[in-house]
Amino acid sequence: VLALDQAKLRGEIERARANPGRSGFLRVKRRISPEESERLKSMRLDWIEFTRESKRVYPNRRLASHLLGGVDEGEQGNFGLELGLNDDLSGVPGAERVVRDVRRRRVESRVTLEPQAGDRLTLTIDQNIQYAAEAALRETAEAEHCPTGSVIVLRAGTNEVLAMANFPDFDPNQTATRQELSKRVNLAISSPTEPGSVFKLVTVSSAIDAGRVTPDTPINCGNGTFAMFGRVIHEAKRGYGVLPVSLVLVKSSNIGAIQIGMKLGVRTFYDYIRRFGGGSTTDLPLPYESGGRIRRAEKWEATSIGSVSMGHEVSVTTLQLALACSVLTNGGAYLNPVLIKRQERPGKGPVAW
Repeated sequence: VLALDQAKLRGEIERARANPGRSGFLRVKRRISPEESERLKSMRLDWIEFTRESKRVYPNRRLASHLLGGVDEGEQGNFGLELGLNDDLSGVPGAERVVRDVRRRRVESRVTLEPQAGDRLTLTIDQNIQYAAEAALRETAEAEHCPTGSVIVLRAGTNEVLAMANFPDFDPNQTATRQELSKRVNLAISSPTEPGSVFKLVTVSSAIDAGRVTPDTPINCGNGTFAMFGRVIHEAKRGYGVLPVSLVLVKSSNIGAIQIGMKLGVRTFYDYIRRFGGGSTTDLPLPYESGGRIRRAEKWEATSIGSVSMGHEVSVTTLQLALACSVLTNGGAYLNPVLIKRQERPGKGPVAW
């Protein structure tokens, strides 16, 4: 009925019978199907006992799978919020005193400890935005033949996380095999990479905030070529002459960004990158978050300021990059991300975040 190996099961039964500490108890199979249960019950085998267990179900299947995470067979979180807030979500199991006869049949029972439900969480995630972000990410990744990708959407002014999408996704209702576990890591917070030209937002805004340039300050972009300590740097596409700072950003000029970064200087630039969140993790209750990588200022080489100005020699996660960009939409303020809108503990009310 249970599609088990007969010889193997017989051996397990013999070992259980020989173990005095277990009183002959053996768990034959967990989480059997309703059909298997009905067939066994119809046999009226009084030495078999059925035990009910809870099972975590994710009705939206793959939606926000990396963010939510999943649970193992023991109902313990193994990724995402399920792991990060495992203790809050688990609650407290109850206890029951059971009297059995010599054949281990239940005679009577009494609940000695009432179970307590886990906390109820409300996230800041907007289900429609999450769905749209995942769809756009999947379409783009497949079109560009990218094996992985991630997207973060933040609400301007509060930095509430409206979407956190990763590609490829997975169905948390399915138990992961050992080979599939790596696909369940939340790349948006765990996989730092060199940001490239997007990082020029940090370079330019830092220089403006430090008073080293204004949006109208002319920058000599060298007509596409710049020599720096024996290293020749070129523009990615066409060369430019003199551009105001605002157009250096619009045109994404490599040489213009380097010139602006050099006006900041190594120590000041490093300090600004840290103020933009570089090298730091957040307070989100998500496991395996990376702080990225930024070398201390004294470890920079002669040409490092040129590389960092263009978004190289520094690594950030998708979340860090989104938070850095959000500074421009939040009036120059760095705000920590918000993921938990409300947390309620049964019988005790809201839990402060």
